[in-house]
Amino acid sequence: MNKERLMKLASELERCSRGRVLTIPGDGKAYFDMGTVVEKINPDLPANHSCGTAACAMGFAGLHPWFQARGLTWGPRTKYLMVNGRSRRFQEAATLIFGVTWAQAEELFNPDYQLGDETPKQVAKRIRKFVAKAETA
Repeated sequence: MNKERLMKLASELERCSRGRVLTIPGDGKAYFDMGTVVEKINPDLPANHSCGTAACAMGFAGLHPWFQARGLTWGPRTKYLMVNGRSRRFQEAATLIFGVTWAQAEELFNPDYQLGDETPKQVAKRIRKFVAKAETA
């Protein structure tokens, strides 16, 4: 587990709200909701990524310059994250960037594991709880 990277993501998520937080190409804004990101970057793609859930935290990380410098990007014309230029599912990207297992990536970032509409702060809390539990194990 890469504690530094997980804690950085938690900190950045805590700083943001459902609205504007980072810079995306051509807009000067970034959004936690991936449907809004897709719409702003490529209006020709259907904006059906609007979930407001934990999986969006991975897309959010892919738009963040700190994570981009470490090889994680989000391909706006695809539905995949990129790690060092190669398309990856979010679980695979999480294993490579955060050093977690596939199952842990599911626990942290899969919207199917979470009920309802999550805020960035709720995702950050789950990440911090995960790291604390791993440290005591």
